[in-house]
Amino acid sequence: MSPATPTASPTRGNPSVESSAELLSPTIAADASASGILDPRAASTTAKFRALCKLSHRALVADPDPEVQQLYSECLREHGCEVQVANTWPDAEEILRADPAIRLSVLDWSLPGRPSPFTLGQLRAADRGYLHIVVTMRRGSRELVAQAMEGGADDVLVKPFLYDVLIQRLRVGSRIAELEERLRKQNTRLANLHDLMRSELDAAARYQQHLLPVADPAAPGWAAAWRWRPCAGLGGDLLGFKRLADGRLSFHLLDVSGHGVGAALLAVQVQRSLAHDAPVAEPLPLLRWLNDHYRMDPHTRQYFTIVVGVADGRSGTIRFASAGHPGPLVVRQGGPVEHLATRGVAVGWIATDRTQWIEHTVDLAPGDRCCFYSDGVTEARSDLGFEFGRDRLARGLVRPALTTDAALDRVERELTDWSGERGLDDDMSLILLERIAN
Repeated sequence: MSPATPTASPTRGNPSVESSAELLSPTIAADASASGILDPRAASTTAKFRALCKLSHRALVADPDPEVQQLYSECLREHGCEVQVANTWPDAEEILRADPAIRLSVLDWSLPGRPSPFTLGQLRAADRGYLHIVVTMRRGSRELVAQAMEGGADDVLVKPFLYDVLIQRLRVGSRIAELEERLRKQNTRLANLHDLMRSELDAAARYQQHLLPVADPAAPGWAAAWRWRPCAGLGGDLLGFKRLADGRLSFHLLDVSGHGVGAALLAVQVQRSLAHDAPVAEPLPLLRWLNDHYRMDPHTRQYFTIVVGVADGRSGTIRFASAGHPGPLVVRQGGPVEHLATRGVAVGWIATDRTQWIEHTVDLAPGDRCCFYSDGVTEARSDLGFEFGRDRLARGLVRPALTTDAALDRVERELTDWSGERGLDDDMSLILLERIAN
């Protein structure tokens, strides 16, 4: 083909594609075509194209060539951008630090002061929003393109390129910035809701803890200690003591089915009933009264197990009844640990006139101990899935030289070590009574 022979043009004969002279002002378009910055075959920026490719974010153009700066800036302003320009890499960094609202940037590979090895980490400050970075270069070898992308560029354009391509690539960045902003706002709302819920749960947890004994109970003939720990912020276990008028010590330990808020609400309700409304303290009448007042809800299917008892310091006798709760461990001085098996369904399962609980009696000599506990203690699992078990609990209690409080401290430490990183799967509660000489 001779030099004079006209070549085919992609715009010729296609009315939908106009000449690049209509992209910008005639002077800028001619300069861009002559300098090889934008391909002269670029499609025109019609009103429809501008509407489809609206760029609503602030932008930075950094190029050592003032004409290129003017060209890119004109392109971006035509699509709605507010543009700042820089001649060097340090200037670009300073502008981005001073204006965190910039979301789009066009940086030339030949900028003076470009870091080596190439990295954009300093431009992407942690305290600013999303920044979309398009790197431009005149020679686009695979190695240079790879360096730019590995350094953190979102896109690389090799000059000359179609004007439409630059706008469309930046439009991708604009969409990402819009999504990031929506996500940021959504995360802020979720964080605020989380903080509100956390605050309310913390308040509920403080109220629940307020219902626990303020100290180890004091009663003639007994040294008593207790431990309570929910597996979450709120627990379905609760316990309590009451000094009776005749000097005896009444106690209870309850465990609501399930965990969390639902279990805690029922536990608090029962705890307050036992503290203020229960007409009796004797074990069997008290269980019947609870069963009449707390039938299992058919919708929530919630129920609770409980052990209630009365400890007489004069005789060293503990009388207790269990509604579905584990039987206690009795630790006698110089003797083996006894496990007292108990029978009886949980509160609310069956009508009172159709069920029967059994009252048990334990006689303790000075130095003997009796431990009541929830199944969250013995069923606590290790990282390997093994249960803590009654035997480990019993070994922790057989420490004659330790006070009741120190013995429960030891049990709690062993339980924490046993459950490891997984933590407790269920709420934990313990009551330890030791007979002491009057």
